Amino acid sequence: MGSIPGELEALLAGGPLAPVPNPYPLYARLRRESPVIDLAKPEAERRNWLVTRYDDVRDALRDEQIFSSRVNARQAGLVMGRTVIEMDGSEHLKHRNLVTPALAPRALRGDFPKFVEQLANEIVDRFAAAGTCDLVPDFTFLYPLRVFVEILGLPPDEVPRFHQLAVDMSMIAKDPGRAFAASKQLAEYLTPLVARRRADPAPRAKFEARLPQVRRNGWSRLGAFDPAERSHALDLFGFELQWVLPTFAFHQVAHSEDLAVLAVGARVLNRAMAGFCGEDDRLFAVGYLPLCVGPEEAASIMDEGLGAGCYTFMVDTNEPDPAARSFTHPDFDPIWARFDAADVPFVVHVAVNGHYEAVPRSFRNNRRAAAEMHGDAPGGPLDFVTINNSAEIFLSAMIFDDVFGRHPKLRCVSMEHGAFWVPSWLQAIDFVGATMSRGSQRNTLPSQTVRERIRISPFAGEPVGWIIENVGPELLVFASDFPHPEGTSDPIGKFEARMRDCDAGTLEAFYRGNMASMMGLAP
Repeated sequence: MGSIPGELEALLAGGPLAPVPNPYPLYARLRRESPVIDLAKPEAERRNWLVTRYDDVRDALRDEQIFSSRVNARQAGLVMGRTVIEMDGSEHLKHRNLVTPALAPRALRGDFPKFVEQLANEIVDRFAAAGTCDLVPDFTFLYPLRVFVEILGLPPDEVPRFHQLAVDMSMIAKDPGRAFAASKQLAEYLTPLVARRRADPAPRAKFEARLPQVRRNGWSRLGAFDPAERSHALDLFGFELQWVLPTFAFHQVAHSEDLAVLAVGARVLNRAMAGFCGEDDRLFAVGYLPLCVGPEEAASIMDEGLGAGCYTFMVDTNEPDPAARSFTHPDFDPIWARFDAADVPFVVHVAVNGHYEAVPRSFRNNRRAAAEMHGDAPGGPLDFVTINNSAEIFLSAMIFDDVFGRHPKLRCVSMEHGAFWVPSWLQAIDFVGATMSRGSQRNTLPSQTVRERIRISPFAGEPVGWIIENVGPELLVFASDFPHPEGTSDPIGKFEARMRDCDAGTLEAFYRGNMASMMGLAP
C-alpha cells in the first residue's frame, strides 16, 4: 500500500475529467486515516482542503464564511464568467432558483421524456453489440451534453468538440493556456450562432406562442434581455407601460461586502437599465440605490442614474450594519428630498432588503427539505409568511420617524411583498400611533399617510377582494411580474377570481388608476 500523499497525487494528476482507476479504496482509507488533508503547497497564499467524512463535508458546505464558494471565481470563473458555482448563501439560492424552473419536472413534460429516452438508446446502441463498455467515457460523459446540445438547438455532430472544449476549460488550474484557448474557441463558435438565432423569425414565433407560459425561467422568456423583444412583448400583452426592475442584474452587484465595489456596480447597473429602456417610452427603468454606501455617495449615484435616464430606484429596506445610521436618519433627507423633487415614487422590492433575515437560521435546521420556489420567490413557508417583514418595518419607520412628513410629495410602491399583511398593518400603526403619541406633532393618522403615499402590489391568487374590502380601493396596484414566473401564466385570471364582488371602478383603480395617480399620469 502506497502513501496517501503519493496516491492522491496520482489520482488528481490528470485533472477533474481525466480517466482514473477505482478511487474508492483510497477514499475509504482517507476517511479512516486522514479525513482532512491540506493539498496546498507550503508557499501557497490560500489553503486547499480535501475533506472526506460526511459530517465534516456537511459542516463545511453550511459554513460559507470559512468555506466559501467564491474560490471558484479564480478557477472556473476565469474561463466561464460569473456563474452560480461561485456564489454563497442567499445569492446562490436566488440564482439557482432562476435556473431551476427550466429543469423542473413540469418544464420537462410533453415530448421531452421520449426525446431523452431516444437519445439514451441511441448512445447505448453504439456499444451494445460489443457486450461491454466503459460507462464513463462511453455514456455518462456524452449523454448529458447531448441532451443540452439538443435543447439549445446546436448541431449534434459537434458534441465531441463541445466535450473536448469543456475538458480543456476544466484544466484552468493545471494548464491555463489550454483553458483560455478553449474558452475563446467556444465564444467564437457560439457568437455567430446566437446572431443567426436572433435574426430567425421562427424562434420569435415560438416564444410568442408560449408567451404566457411560466414553465421556463424568466431568463428564457420573450424580452428578458433584449429591449426590442421587451417592447414587442408589451405589444402582445397590450400593456400601456411597464416598470422594468433589474432583479437579475441586481444580484450581480448587490452582494459585494466592499462598499466601493457596490457603489460602482450600482452606477453601471443604472446606466444599463436606462439603456435597456431608452428606446421605448413605455419602458420605465428602475435602478438600484444602495443606501448603505452613505447619503453622500447614494445621492451622487441617484443624480447620475436620473441623468442617465432611470425613472426611479429600488432602495434597501434594511441597513445590515447595526452600528450604522438608519435610512430614516435626517442625514438621509437629501435622498428623500431628491425623490420628492423628481416627483417619482421610490420602490421597495423583496430582493432589496439589505440582507435582512426574517426567519432565524435555526428554524431551517428541521430535517425538512426546502421547497423549490423560483426567482425571487421565498424558499419555504416561513419565508413566505414573513416576506413582508422587512418592508413593513421600513415603511413603519418612514412614517413614525416622519420622513414622509418632512417631504410632502414623497411616495412609495411596494413590490413582491404581497398584500395579505396590509389590513392588520394599518390597524397596528394606528394603534401604536395612538398609544405612543406623547410629544408627537403628527396630526395625521399613520394609516392615512399610507393611503396617500404608498401603493402595494399583491401576489396573483391572494384574496384581493377581501383585502380591498378591509383597506379600501386606493392602495393596491396590479403587477404582472413579467418575465418572472411569480406572476403565473394568467395573473389577470387569478386576480379576478378573487375580485368577483369588486365593481368596475374598483377594477379600473386596481389595474390602472391607482398606479397612474402615483405616477402623475393622466386619468
